[in-house]
Amino acid sequence: MYIKISTLLLLIPIFSYSQTNDIMAEKSFYIINTQKDIGLNYWNIVNDDVMGGISKSYLSLNDEKNLVFNGYLSLDNNGGFASSRLSFPKETLSGVKSFKIKVKGDGNIYKLRFRQNNRRASYSCDFQSLKDEWIKI
Repeated sequence: MYIKISTLLLLIPIFSYSQTNDIMAEKSFYIINTQKDIGLNYWNIVNDDVMGGISKSYLSLNDEKNLVFNGYLSLDNNGGFASSRLSFPKETLSGVKSFKIKVKGDGNIYKLRFRQNNRRASYSCDFQSLKDEWIKI
């Protein structure tokens, strides 16, 4: 059984919020910026093939320079996950308390996960994408 991961677009930049003197200060940084050599080469794809599954996913940039995540999810061979991952330099996230990310999806549910270094524990949240509409999460 295959489920098509239609398209999930991530609008760049990510907006992060840091707590400064009890005031929420907004700063933004790019996870894709072709002008500053921050691009797809920093991202990693991790699919269920690491456990014998056969799901496939891909990252690309569209004409508007949005990050596009798509592929196929398969439950065969006890699989069932497809992911893209990015590591941030420690100084990039210094003082950050929350994130706001703008996405356009296919109406499916996705998971956003943050983890420190190589720790097993992580923060995660599910979000419902809206078909062909931008939302902030």
